[in-house]
Amino acid sequence: MVTLLRVQDACIDLARVGRLLQMLESALGQSDLIPAFDSAVARSGRG
Repeated sequence: MVTLLRVQDACIDLARVGRLLQMLESALGQSDLIPAFDSAVARSGRG
């Protein structure tokens, strides 16, 4: 994920991905998707 965020920097809409992950977390009853994504964003240097 980190490499993808670095390579596709201008193409990935972080807000849109965040909204999608919120919907997935709700539908799946999970709470680990957004924290994992936020961590990847921070490690990629975008956050």
